[in-house]
Amino acid sequence: MIHNIDQQMNALLSSASVPRERKRLVYQFGELLHKIDAVASSQETPSRTRQKAGKFLMILSEKEAGNRDEFLVESFLLNFVGEAMVRAHYLAKPVIEFLRTGLYFYGIANIERFHARQSMGYMTAHSELLMDYTSRKGLKALVTRAEEKLAQDKPFCLVNDYLNGMKKHYWANLRKNTDACDSSMSLEAAAATQDSAVEEVVSLAPAGTVDRDAEATTFEDRVTIMLRVFVEELSETQQRVYLMRHPFPKGSGSRDTLLSFDDQLAAFLDECDAQQGKTAKWTSIAARVDTTEKTAKKEYLRALHGLLAGACDSIFQGKSPSGLVRRMLTLLNKIVHERDLRIRDNAGLGLSKIVARWEVALRFVLNNDRVSANPDEDDPFAAESSF
Repeated sequence: MIHNIDQQMNALLSSASVPRERKRLVYQFGELLHKIDAVASSQETPSRTRQKAGKFLMILSEKEAGNRDEFLVESFLLNFVGEAMVRAHYLAKPVIEFLRTGLYFYGIANIERFHARQSMGYMTAHSELLMDYTSRKGLKALVTRAEEKLAQDKPFCLVNDYLNGMKKHYWANLRKNTDACDSSMSLEAAAATQDSAVEEVVSLAPAGTVDRDAEATTFEDRVTIMLRVFVEELSETQQRVYLMRHPFPKGSGSRDTLLSFDDQLAAFLDECDAQQGKTAKWTSIAARVDTTEKTAKKEYLRALHGLLAGACDSIFQGKSPSGLVRRMLTLLNKIVHERDLRIRDNAGLGLSKIVARWEVALRFVLNNDRVSANPDEDDPFAAESSF
């Protein structure tokens, strides 16, 4: 069995058309196979362990004989190893490490292919779930689920079991999430996900009013902070470009508050609702603000920079924010001042990825402890927060 798989592995590893990820997994599987074979053939191995290792190899041999063409495909290989582990009750460290590594890279590939727009949330769920999934407690639960399916003559698919768990973990985190801008990049997200701690410490501003003279250290509302920055720090063009990329839904409190500042903005939003009511394309945005698409994108990036910088100034008041926020401000500033609109950095990140990073940086700022806590009445910034 090992000889046959070695031949398949050598042919696969020498092929130039096979993806690198598949070669890596197959190479690691070869190492796993030889380790288990050494354990099963060693007289120094305890008899019970030797028996489990032998059964593990026998099950894989059966799978290889019945699925020769698909055996070394990533999903099939992970499923076969997982089923052999369950049926042989062989939870050895090399097997667990192989499955952990394989599921890690397979999970990333799945996220990049099917969940690109929610990649940040899915990556978080993936990293949090993987260690729990392959921990002692998680493996016991996995074996129990697998044995129930196998007892009913149903196939057990390790990959589907893990991916379903990752989706459940993602949605569970999303439902209980209280981050200001985790689900949306619009200012409305801050109103929809108001933190309970803020509600206890600070009274919300009445709908339709924003106290411009309120001291920044009171932080009456994160929505109020962002609306004040939006109105006072952004130019008219930047405001309009941002609103076309992130339209406010009708009837929202934040929209009413925003419109109370400027009648022209109110008329502009009504026109946008009449024409589209959803995120506008860059050609439409350029036509509406009477400029080129490249200039419209630059104004959009300037708006993102202004919102993030204004939030930092209001919340940190000259103190240094986190390194992630500083790097985001530097990146936006650099892109805006390039002669050409170079929206790809050294990592190859396009505009959508830059906006996603901006969203995270803004979330870090808005959810800082300084927004929702005031441990010392004399010094509201006495307690340094950790990011």
